[in-house]
Amino acid sequence: MRILICILTLFMISACSKYKSEIEDYGISGDYEWYYSLDGPVNSISYEQSENQFGIRLKESGKVSFYENGELLDRYKIVDLEKYETTDDIKVTYKIDKFKRGELIFDGKDLVHSDWPFESMTNKFLKVSE
Repeated sequence: MRILICILTLFMISACSKYKSEIEDYGISGDYEWYYSLDGPVNSISYEQSENQFGIRLKESGKVSFYENGELLDRYKIVDLEKYETTDDIKVTYKIDKFKRGELIFDGKDLVHSDWPFESMTNKFLKVSE
């Protein structure tokens, strides 16, 4: 019985930190603030034009959190990290619910989200802290 408990405990610890080393290695954990969104060459909006501030936090524990005006809106579990060999971009996939996933792309400078805070726009977030 003790062996079973030990095995289950080790499994839970390793499952909780599955992406911790990759998040650390890639250097993507930290706080990001929204600064710009664009939809094609003409339509764009910047933080200077918005009444609201938006932020994303990537934690080494494997969680991604979304903030509006400093208040937590949602928190999700990271379910996959993928580094593209040709561009060095890093795709972060998080689980919204049983059937829906969200994606963030880190391009070396910005964290990019295609649907938040403005849908159908390329939303860019700048890293402000580790």
